[in-house]
Amino acid sequence: MPITTKKPAHKTPEDFISSAKADQGGKGKDDLLGQKDKTFLLRIPHRLHEAAKKKAGANGLSLHDFILQAVNDAATRG
Repeated sequence: MPITTKKPAHKTPEDFISSAKADQGGKGKDDLLGQKDKTFLLRIPHRLHEAAKKKAGANGLSLHDFILQAVNDAATRG
């Protein structure tokens, strides 16, 4: 099942973090199940970030979409 998202309109990392904190009230867009999207800050080692970014680019995906697909695949497996 393909996952699609819209890129956030945030201009700086600080804007992203600020809006993520403000999103605690569930002001995300509705997904197919009527649930709201959730935003959270993910901290990963630099080497893993670089490897994921490279793999995403090789697959024609943004890093965000690559991670979203990887999480979806892992969560729905089995």
